Amino acid sequence: MLSLQLKAGICFGIFLFASLVANSQTILTLQDTLLFKGSLTYSGSRSNLDITDFEFNLDTFSSGRITNIHSLEIHNLLRGEIAEGMVCHPVYYAQLRHAGDDYLIVDKDGDAVFERYDIYRLPLLDPLELQFYPFGSLAEDAAIINLPVKIKFDGGNIYFSPYQLYTTSFQVEDASYDVTVWPFLPEVKIKVGGEGDFKLLSSENHYYKEHEVFVLGGRKFKFSAFDYCQKTIQVEELAKDEPLYGYKAGTFFQEWVAADNTSINWDSLGIDRTIPYLIYFGAKWCGACQAEIPKLQRVYPLLQRNGMDMISVTAQHRESDAEIMAYIAEREIPGISAVEKLDDTNTLIRYLEVDRYPTYVFIAPATGEILYRSDSSERELHEFLYEYLK
Repeated sequence: MLSLQLKAGICFGIFLFASLVANSQTILTLQDTLLFKGSLTYSGSRSNLDITDFEFNLDTFSSGRITNIHSLEIHNLLRGEIAEGMVCHPVYYAQLRHAGDDYLIVDKDGDAVFERYDIYRLPLLDPLELQFYPFGSLAEDAAIINLPVKIKFDGGNIYFSPYQLYTTSFQVEDASYDVTVWPFLPEVKIKVGGEGDFKLLSSENHYYKEHEVFVLGGRKFKFSAFDYCQKTIQVEELAKDEPLYGYKAGTFFQEWVAADNTSINWDSLGIDRTIPYLIYFGAKWCGACQAEIPKLQRVYPLLQRNGMDMISVTAQHRESDAEIMAYIAEREIPGISAVEKLDDTNTLIRYLEVDRYPTYVFIAPATGEILYRSDSSERELHEFLYEYLK
């Protein structure tokens, strides 16, 4: 099945094919595919360089005006673990306004001197390949990191979006599966078969993180060891009795069942994991969450009458601790209250991959099985609870 590659229009290399057998580890070689998926964009930071310091050799545009100079860091477009080991010079770019037209000027050497540069007329429809030079390696072409991007221009600002996927295929018995890797988010996202945008949760559950266990043809697998520079990823078949830990409906929430869990202190929150729990995720800055609070106040007594409880998680972004506590008290949000900062790691928000508010997650007692997620289900919460309590 090559529909994703055919839609891409620009593919490089040979579509590789690997066959898996039981209890195996296989390294898959990934191929570049230029295809824009996702909404991650970045405009760069306004540079502290003075525009008057530069004398651009623009004879054709002698009457043009350089509006600003920006610096674009590689970690703005590559996130998480991928970017941690990449220490590169920024890509400097400038915007030029001339005779009613807009142009993008990109420094070619990564040194902010603009001795050599490329100039592009906006809007630019074709992919643009940015070159990031690791520190101390300006002369080593092999060390240059090439990152194709899509340019978005709104008439005033320029935005860069990753334009590259990695694709491959592997076989399980008589069935073959396409694999697509999207590396430009805090964590790598991997799609097996199917099409569509790279959202982590879907009703088909075709989207996975590294190390997430999933079922394919009745057998369990996981991806690991993604290497951005070498363009490889490892797929491993696991034993049949390997627990299906995860964050989607039908999987088991590992942090819930771990006896020696140190990531989340359930006891300090007063949480009894031997009873069912509804976890509500909301935020002060979320308008839809404000409208959801009356529903919470109606649902909470129902849960208590049936031997269940609720955890109300409030996401903290820029609000102070005092503002968050005042919000929870004023709105009378029921249940066991937990406040979690969006940039913290050991949180329910992070472990359950919540990126949409409000979201409800229902967890079974003892086993920690996720029985319901509102952000990946067509059923409303009251419909699920009605079925569960029958």
